[in-house]
Amino acid sequence: MKNTTPVLRLCSLMLAFMLSAMASGSVFAGATYLTTTDNENEEGAGIADGDMDDFIDRRNDRAPIEFNIHVNGSLPDASATLTIYAWDVDEEQGEIDEIYFNDNPLSGYLRGEKRKWSTSAFELRPEWVVSGKNLVKIDKSAGGNGTSTKNWSTKVDWGQLLLDGGAADKGYASDVDVTNYSIDSDSVTINTTATMQSISGGNYELEISLIHPDGSASGITSKQLTVLPNESVQVNHSVTYALGIESGFFTIQAHLFYDNNGVLEQQNIETFKFYHEKDSGPIDVDNDGLTNAKEKSIGTDQFNPDSDGDGVVDGTEVGADASNPKDEDNDGIIDALDPCAPNPNHAACLVLDNDGDGLNNGQETELGTDPDSIDTDGDEILDGIEIGKDASNPKDEDDDGVIDALDPCVPNPNHAACLVLDNDGDGLNNRQEAALGTDPDSKDTDDDGINDDIEIGNLTTPKDSDIDGVIDALESNSNDNDNDDLAD
Repeated sequence: MKNTTPVLRLCSLMLAFMLSAMASGSVFAGATYLTTTDNENEEGAGIADGDMDDFIDRRNDRAPIEFNIHVNGSLPDASATLTIYAWDVDEEQGEIDEIYFNDNPLSGYLRGEKRKWSTSAFELRPEWVVSGKNLVKIDKSAGGNGTSTKNWSTKVDWGQLLLDGGAADKGYASDVDVTNYSIDSDSVTINTTATMQSISGGNYELEISLIHPDGSASGITSKQLTVLPNESVQVNHSVTYALGIESGFFTIQAHLFYDNNGVLEQQNIETFKFYHEKDSGPIDVDNDGLTNAKEKSIGTDQFNPDSDGDGVVDGTEVGADASNPKDEDNDGIIDALDPCAPNPNHAACLVLDNDGDGLNNGQETELGTDPDSIDTDGDEILDGIEIGKDASNPKDEDDDGVIDALDPCVPNPNHAACLVLDNDGDGLNNRQEAALGTDPDSKDTDDDGINDDIEIGNLTTPKDSDIDGVIDALESNSNDNDNDDLAD
């Protein structure tokens, strides 16, 4: 058994882990169950017959290889994946190893390369998983490039069940992407990256491979990592395949394992697909629904399915007619390059400063200023200046409860943007009140209980009921402003 200490071998005939993410703060909510030691025979008697951790071929009376994975917690709600770790799976020589799970034949075969350890993943129907024993069987099918069914040989180290994405309580793989590719006369080289995010810290192994349209694997590499808690590590990977391979989807597959004293506890699987066209190479390398050529023509990133980072893939944002990409807000920037369309509240948009006024869109949204206008109140002073150095405590110089960036009357009450307003809501704008001499911040300048606009009447000939040269809006019929015991 690879990387397994003698202590572990002696302690148990079957090692079954249930790794729960519930207490770890993981982004996953699933579980992983692991069997590393033989615990079943062909008769189903629950007796080890020595067919794990040893080379087994069709001539061996211990074939097929079988073992149980015990599930002692919740059954899956949405997904289940079986992974098997095997040595020397000679796919390229025609070896075909059929897999059964609880007597259900699975789509695909063991994947691998000569004299390499490799992980094969198989999607299961969630209802196939049962509480208690779950039987895994690995057998040889007939045929395979003319190779005799009697000369295959492989060694199985362990099997794991990832329920609802896997436990990922120690870490997880994410962000598998194609960074670039090249084509020569008869081959394609794909360069990729994958991110390993630790939770607990410790020793990890990240296995990356390229799964071909026919289900075979190539470019299998494993990297051992020792990282700190909450550390993120990016791993590069490169693989070359034949340009003449039949058209179809390739999958870059990343398996993350936590090395628990030699036992590889699987955390999760992360994948990324791209489409290859026979004799042409990858035509949609980021699998966003747009060809590489089209992405170049419209300016999106052919290696990033979401060029503007707004959570919507480029193909969706471009629309059905790639020659006329969508621009929903008509700002001259196509939606696929505009993180503020269709959602101006997306994090990718909020960190921008659309109008260049010194405030990002998120700050402007919170303050109530316009993220698309450098001068929301139109007083010819940038929002960022009127807000001040502390956006969490914006300036309000006249203490009227309206921040300066939204108040066109501050700092200049005579600015045109202020004069067209009606600050006090009395039906007279600030410019008219300034001309009349009334108070633009008081509906009833003379405090006689009658609003200014009523007392003014006709703006060209404002009322002066007692014909004393003082308009009614400035002269109270009840107040005695000059203290002569007579109403003004």
